[in-house]
This record gives sequence, C-alpha cells and structure tokens, in this order.
Amino acid sequence: MQKKKGPMVKLTVFFADDAYDLSIVISKKKWEEIKEGKPFKKNGEGYFGEGADGYCKWQDRWTFDKGELNVTSTALKNPNEVTEDFIGPIEEIHVEEVEESRS
Repeated sequence: MQKKKGPMVKLTVFFADDAYDLSIVISKKKWEEIKEGKPFKKNGEGYFGEGADGYCKWQDRWTFDKGELNVTSTALKNPNEVTEDFIGPIEEIHVEEVEESRS
C-alpha cells in the first residue's frame, strides 16, 4: 500500500546555454523553508555528458543557502572533475507542482 507524501514540487535549472536541464523533487514544505533562507542539500538523479575523460555519468549536488542555489556536478569516472553548473538566486529556478507518492 502506498501512502501520500504530501504536496511536492519539481525544481528545474538550465545551464550550458540551455543544453542541459537538471531537476529534483522535494516536498512543498521543504521548498517553503528554502524560500525562507534555510539551508538544504540534496543529490539529483545524475545525468550523462561530456567530460575530460569522454562521455560519462555525472552526479549533481544541489546546495541551497540564504536564497541562493549552487548546483555542482562530479564526473563519476573521475571524481576530481567537478563543474559548477548553476549559481544564482532561487528566483531563477523553474518550479512546478507535482504529485508523488511513496510506498
């Protein structure tokens, strides 16, 4: 049986001249806390892209603090290769309400 987790939001940022977009899903309550300036960190689902060692999987890390967002990515093939994908105010994030459940 699945029980509802509550209202959720999908946050999306675009980077590399809009060639890539990254998203995470968090609770609407957590989003309200972030908008109030509370810090929060979460790993995204990752993505595939070019790196110094060729095409590989990247792990994105979302860090919110005081109304700002910093998304960095680490190449799983080479953990020393880290990029800053998005740095900016939370107002630049595309926000969409979504339904999500948890078992």
